[in-house]
Amino acid sequence: MLKNYLKISCKSAIIDKIIASPYVRLARLHQLHAYALLILPIMWVIAIYPRNWQTNLSNVLIFTIGGIVMRSAGCIINDLWDRKIDAQVARTKNRPLASGELSVRQAVHMLIPLLLIALGLLFMLSPQAIVVGLVAILLTMIYPLAKRFTSFAQVILGFTFNIGMLMVRLTVSDTIGFVPLLLYFAAVIWTIAYDTIYGCQDLIDDEKIGVKSTSLVFGDKVPQMVWNMYKITGFIIAIAAFKAGLHLIFFAFLALAVYLLYVQTERVNISNAESCRETFNSNVLFALIVLIGIIIG
Repeated sequence: MLKNYLKISCKSAIIDKIIASPYVRLARLHQLHAYALLILPIMWVIAIYPRNWQTNLSNVLIFTIGGIVMRSAGCIINDLWDRKIDAQVARTKNRPLASGELSVRQAVHMLIPLLLIALGLLFMLSPQAIVVGLVAILLTMIYPLAKRFTSFAQVILGFTFNIGMLMVRLTVSDTIGFVPLLLYFAAVIWTIAYDTIYGCQDLIDDEKIGVKSTSLVFGDKVPQMVWNMYKITGFIIAIAAFKAGLHLIFFAFLALAVYLLYVQTERVNISNAESCRETFNSNVLFALIVLIGIIIG
């Protein structure tokens, strides 16, 4: 019993040490929910048009690794642009660049290998996917600037964050097609919604320093506006599923997933950072249920 306890304690200490690393925190490698939110919608597209198992496995591996690499690179780029802003926000002031724990040079030294890995993976894809991927990298580089100029940076995030859905389709087809495009736009709207909830964590600080967001635009109406976007998301996914000829059982899964989104907007307290964070994280369950529904349906 004592031996087992010591093993668990040792593992916990090792995990805590890894999470405490400034490089891990710089790339947000400890925040697994955000990685899942990026990768799971890509799996929707793979699952709705399955190929042979070798192609499916190859795409799952390439886009999972690519998603992790690009999400990590995106976080570093974001922190490089925003290090002075982050230092003025309670939630982000202890980030490695904002706090001075890491230098810009150290961050760039971590970023370059990630971008090289991303490019290496990218050039394993079709020419069409490569072009879209290069656009995605460019958008990732400039997205953090959007919040300085527009209150709808979440819209740019939505189009950027989900672009892997188009890339994976172009890997196996010359054209994107109607159904994958519908799924992409559904994911864009869904991303705008959940990132609006996420942004509510920093409402007071953002308003003080002039950072723009849909969270500030919607104000007290955030839950209502987010629920409206969630409804649109579910509706578009339903059209895509119908066009793809999915079985009726999929729509039962979709109904459950959308109901969970409704519950989160009813329960969220936009004045409480912990509530906003938990609500944001709960979107992983939505994406997972939709994926399971596609696979079964």
